[in-house]
Amino acid sequence: MIQSSRLILETNCTGLLCNKIQQYSWSIKYRVGDDPHWRHVTNQDEVVLTYDNSPNLILAQGKLHGNATYNVTVTGRTSGGHISSATYSFVTNTPPSGGECKVKLAQGKAWETDFVFSCNGWYDNELPLKFTFSYYSSEGIKMIFHSGTSNTAIGKLPVGDSNRDFKLQVQMTVIDALG
Repeated sequence: MIQSSRLILETNCTGLLCNKIQQYSWSIKYRVGDDPHWRHVTNQDEVVLTYDNSPNLILAQGKLHGNATYNVTVTGRTSGGHISSATYSFVTNTPPSGGECKVKLAQGKAWETDFVFSCNGWYDNELPLKFTFSYYSSEGIKMIFHSGTSNTAIGKLPVGDSNRDFKLQVQMTVIDALG
């Protein structure tokens, strides 16, 4: 999975039976890249933020596959047994690829050592690329110490997690112009 924005789909019914719809159901299937096989999203509870019978669907942020085609189908049922369905198709963006991120020094002294992080060789059709360098504080707060078009960041970092031999995990994220 890659980072993705939250997606909201709303039903729009026109006709005599619209106000008689009592049940909505949703199904989501996808295929990645050129793969001809469709896969159903089996973990909908993790991907969908709305309740099962909602006339609208909200897909959670960061839960969609990149470079994938999605078909989302909604089915409405009336108490009289009438059924209608509609499908919405969309394609997710292909994330940047081909590069690597690394740190010049793997260890140093908290708040003294200048750690140099770099991400090189990344490619994407949607330019410019944005690079974000971050870590989580001991309180669980995401701390971003560099964000922008520069692929290099220099930073003095805090003491790492005492439960992990004082190691601090730094996250380096590469994002294209579409996010």
